[in-house]
Parts: sequence; structure tokens; C-alpha cells
Amino acid sequence: YARKDMEEFFQHKVFLEMFVKVIPDWRSKKNYLKQFGYED
Repeated sequence: YARKDMEEFFQHKVFLEMFVKVIPDWRSKKNYLKQFGYED
């Protein structure tokens, strides 16, 4: 939906690309969750 909204706003075709980096065992490490903005 973000791409369509941006295309409508800019009145031009938009290409979005996303890269995801996964940290092993991130769910069980509370300091990682806090860095991402989540509190327990």
C-alpha cells in the first residue's frame, strides 16, 4: 500500500526495495528488543 500512496502523492511511478538483516536469536535478547523500540 505504501508504494501506491507514494505514487499517488508524487504522480509518478515509485519502486520500493527493502533489505532485512536478521540477528540470530534476537527474540530472546532483551537489549535487542529495546534497541528496536519494544519494551517487555
